[in-house]
Amino acid sequence: MPRSSSLMLTPMLLVAMAGCAKSSANSAVAKAEKDIAALPPDAAKVAPKEVKAMNESIAALKTDIANGNFRDALMGGRGVSSQARDLALNLNARRTQITAAFNSTAEELPKRLATLQAKVDELGKARRLRPDVDATKFAALKAALPSWTQAWADASQAFKNGDIAVALSRANEVKAHVAEAMRVVGLE
Repeated sequence: MPRSSSLMLTPMLLVAMAGCAKSSANSAVAKAEKDIAALPPDAAKVAPKEVKAMNESIAALKTDIANGNFRDALMGGRGVSSQARDLALNLNARRTQITAAFNSTAEELPKRLATLQAKVDELGKARRLRPDVDATKFAALKAALPSWTQAWADASQAFKNGDIAVALSRANEVKAHVAEAMRVVGLE
């Protein structure tokens, strides 16, 4: 074969290889999208951060394909597909874990809120705060207590609506605020 013929085949071969790489990357991303779509309907309520991250990864992988980063898109698509399958396999265990944690919090938090409210009412009626209670912190927690009670009600409603991950996150925020407030008023 003359030398000029082999030089002409090289660009054609590169174009064919690039087309194959693009096709493989598109297939991997499409499979990842299919695996995400195959997740149970409540997956976004049980693992919202993971589902959101996978969807954002798909968008980034499509950008990689558009920019010609076929290898990155191929590997990323396989990774996202694997994450979606792992999430599907572990979803029931995660749901059980989150539900147990929320139920545990639901047993103690309303009692702690009521105890805190009673102590705040008691201290609020006193002519003077005890020396171990910081007046500025007390005023701040007294003002914030209704919002914590509302946040707990919102968390309970989110749990009833099936948004268990959001519910647990909100409940843990309230729990942390209540624990700090209880230290401020001398209950812990």
